[in-house]
Amino acid sequence: SLFFWCRVDVVKMAIEGVGVVGVVGLLGLLFGMGRMMVNEKVPEPYMDEIFHVPQTIAYCNNEWSSWDPMITTFPGMYVFVVGIVKGINGFSSFFINDDGNSNYKVECNTATFRTINMLFSLLTFFTVVQIRKIIHPTDTSSWNHMVASLALVLTPVLFFFNYLYYTDIGSLYFVLLSYYLSLRGRPWLSGVVGFIAVGFRQTNIVWIGLVGIIGVLDIYKAKKLLRSETTFINAMSTLITKLPSVYWDIIAKYVIHIVLAILFAIFSWKNEGIVVGDRSAHEAVLHFAQLPYYIIFTSLLLAPTFIFDGHVTSLFKKVCVGKHLFVTIGIGTLLTGASFFALRYGAMAHPYLLADNRHYPFYLWSKFLHQDNARSLLTPVVVFGASVLVTILFSSLYKLTSTLWIIFYILCTCAVLIPAHLVEFRYFLVPFAILHLHAAKSSFSSLLECAMYLAINGITLYLFLYKPFKWNNSEEWQHFMW
Repeated sequence: SLFFWCRVDVVKMAIEGVGVVGVVGLLGLLFGMGRMMVNEKVPEPYMDEIFHVPQTIAYCNNEWSSWDPMITTFPGMYVFVVGIVKGINGFSSFFINDDGNSNYKVECNTATFRTINMLFSLLTFFTVVQIRKIIHPTDTSSWNHMVASLALVLTPVLFFFNYLYYTDIGSLYFVLLSYYLSLRGRPWLSGVVGFIAVGFRQTNIVWIGLVGIIGVLDIYKAKKLLRSETTFINAMSTLITKLPSVYWDIIAKYVIHIVLAILFAIFSWKNEGIVVGDRSAHEAVLHFAQLPYYIIFTSLLLAPTFIFDGHVTSLFKKVCVGKHLFVTIGIGTLLTGASFFALRYGAMAHPYLLADNRHYPFYLWSKFLHQDNARSLLTPVVVFGASVLVTILFSSLYKLTSTLWIIFYILCTCAVLIPAHLVEFRYFLVPFAILHLHAAKSSFSSLLECAMYLAINGITLYLFLYKPFKWNNSEEWQHFMW
């Protein structure tokens, strides 16, 4: 019998290995074909690349004091990418041909930087698979984890920016890597990676903070200081009153996260904000409509999970036959009022949104969202979407910390999105990825997501590559994009 079970395990491992190779091969094919087409049709730096590419080339040339004041993020991406290029070239110097040169030298140019960006996506896929195995221990199907991870990597906005040299792909990867390392019990290494994540994008300080908070909740859980029957108020009280019992455990494990938070707070105070360089277009505001926009964005992308994994049915059962009907009605009323207020009175139009017709949000605003009444009509969609998303998280998270986790996740999402004046789908990627990770999903709904995402990606890439246009005051070709 022992031989039989060993043989079964070997077969399972072989099948899993073939599945991983197949999924990675599919991603490699998609990325490779897309890379060739994008570099052929748009070989020169486009949009924000006109800032990122020259800055990285300056660092490649060891011009470390050079800085474009129009750049608003830390130079983490440029330093990291230059380190990869110089590392490869340093290694390839050992392979010299007859002319005294290396055949494997990597050039510092737009195509190289875009390729490195795509490698971050492949690494993101592997990281997501491992995270899902940890946070969904009851789902023993490696196939489910792989398909769900593939769906996340194929998420339309995320997939599109694989092909351009933007901070978003690397930024997401290092946030998720930090989370993975924390889950694996390597909090110090998680904190070091957190420094890199913040180096790519300042707002990642919020998500690295969430990683630390989740780690702290796990410490309380391990010491059995939180009980399953406790209410949210009692749980918060426990976190405060029992802090002396876990204080040194938190310091010992998450000291690097704490140091990062302190250093970032000092930087923000000295800098009078988190934006470096030109901050004229990046002033913090109270843009409450960002949260309803994010809920609609996420609900649409998770529609297969909503419908086919029973979450909508579960929501209606809780609403219609739940024990706390009046509480449910009260929460629903508050959510409806807050959504209506945010949509009708909390919407803002950034000058870029009004002027740049290369982005899809321009058309959403000019055709629909600029009307107060039209935005107000989205209130039921937002309420429904938010309710189902919370239902998904409650059904997927560990019951002792589910409420606390959801509250902290919502607070972090608000902290990142509400201060942002510009409506930019890229800002939704990290909170969406974290939510997607924690959603318990069937392989069927994940496959439907993959099919839906591939269709959207095909359309957006087609428009970007083959439907360029020119402005009246410019001879340069412009391209539609997210």
